[in-house]
Amino acid sequence: MKFKLINWLRGKLRKRRRLHQEEGEPEESQVEDDVPNLPRLPSTRPIVLTPSPSTEALALASSPLFGKLPRELRYDILLRAFGGSLLHMDLSYVHPVAPTEPGRILFSHTGINTNGRFEVNWDTAVPKSWQWWSSVCHRVMPNYEKTWSFIRMSHPEIPRPGDDRCRYGDAHFCQSWPGAYPSKCKIGIMGWLLSCRQAYVEGIDVLYRTNTIHMSGQTLILNLPQLLPPQRLSAITSLEIVCPLQLHGVEVGAIPEVGLLNDYLSVFASNLPSLTRLYLALKAKGSNARPVDMQSVFEVLDAFVLETSLREFTVSHSHTVFTPLYNTVRNEITTQHHQQYKTIPEMWRNADGSYILPIWGPNTEPFYKQVETSWPKPPQVGYRTVGADVVGDGYWLVEGEVDDYTPCRFSTIYL
Repeated sequence: MKFKLINWLRGKLRKRRRLHQEEGEPEESQVEDDVPNLPRLPSTRPIVLTPSPSTEALALASSPLFGKLPRELRYDILLRAFGGSLLHMDLSYVHPVAPTEPGRILFSHTGINTNGRFEVNWDTAVPKSWQWWSSVCHRVMPNYEKTWSFIRMSHPEIPRPGDDRCRYGDAHFCQSWPGAYPSKCKIGIMGWLLSCRQAYVEGIDVLYRTNTIHMSGQTLILNLPQLLPPQRLSAITSLEIVCPLQLHGVEVGAIPEVGLLNDYLSVFASNLPSLTRLYLALKAKGSNARPVDMQSVFEVLDAFVLETSLREFTVSHSHTVFTPLYNTVRNEITTQHHQQYKTIPEMWRNADGSYILPIWGPNTEPFYKQVETSWPKPPQVGYRTVGADVVGDGYWLVEGEVDDYTPCRFSTIYL
């Protein structure tokens, strides 16, 4: 009952925020003329942090930690401490967060200073600047991927990646994660990275290679090669990305502008050779009077999936975009098979344009088994599906946020 009341209140607050944003652009996302240059990487690094083989051997020989603990055991320790999670990475041109008033008790994510409506209290007396920000994502529950199909069906009020508000201090499940608040919301790896070079090498690899990184800032994504070293980009294996789609056309249907989507995917294809998992949250809002024609988007996604070697690729659409598309595909499959199916609201699209829909299991099974699918992996033998006979290169289409009330991170400056 307590959590239902909290979710109801949050829903009311989100509607208010959306109304305010329709009246004017949020202060933190406004583009200014005097924005300083991005904190890009220097052309030459003043200090080489990665040790040479001879330096590494010397460190291993003289250190009790690195000399006595096998590399496999050290890796397992680092993985448990800093890996295998969903992390936020953000670069925004904003004011610093205002200091917290003495004695005030906070319940916001990472202990960020917010008001009662989960809006950040910015210190507007201090000029804006480019600021890095990161945290562990608490929008989701622990082990969320293992039961995600069940969660989508049984808890539609849980925010999707496109609605993530951890950066604003509004995370749903901080209380569900183990550890002391607010330190459990933070990654906490900096002390280890600064302890010695060998610790840096092993820790930084676990950080980038084993975590899923959530990004939603256009400035950050479009300038990744200038902001992160190539060896860090080459270590990234899993991303969760939010991409807004501007719509054009008002009379018959809305056509998404795919330029930004193309730019995002080009950055990933050119700079992330190890990327194998991608969740792409597309934010575009349609309506019955103005449906969204997604054909141009699918052409871009189909080409991208054929050019890359992704093992898991999921694309979410806003409710008002996904629902008409899903209903159309379901009706076409029903007509082809001359049979009604109780399908699960997600679908696999092959790059050739054909679809596969998961279907419910029998009522004799537990609910979580009835809605179990192979997501995020492609459709596999042993799971109940209907549609195309062949599983080709493709991606999952799932329902994203109900409404587009969340701004796509603070800065929309192209540099």
